Amino acid sequence: MANGILYLHLLMALIFLLALWKATPHWSRMGAGVGVLLIITGVFNFMTRMTGAPTGWHAGIGIKILLALHAIAMSVLLARGTASPEKRARWRKGALISALAAILIGLYFSNVARG
Repeated sequence: MANGILYLHLLMALIFLLALWKATPHWSRMGAGVGVLLIITGVFNFMTRMTGAPTGWHAGIGIKILLALHAIAMSVLLARGTASPEKRARWRKGALISALAAILIGLYFSNVARG
């Protein structure tokens, strides 16, 4: 079951990145919803798989959470669609960078750092 949740989590992360990349109103709403599901599955994944915490994981997970919250907040703002096109492009770029960094940090701590 834990591997199924991990694969679901990775699939949702890819959908979230795609939604940020497309940034149409339909994709932005989907991205906001998938972002919330990513938080839920991420918490479950963290609680079930993190038995022996690697060194330095407190700071890494804290940074990952802040980056993920930034990406989800930008996804929600993009879904509203009330900003100028220049601002939306800047928000989308920042959200993509934050989401990608959060995903890479999560993959590092869930697979590489645990050994």
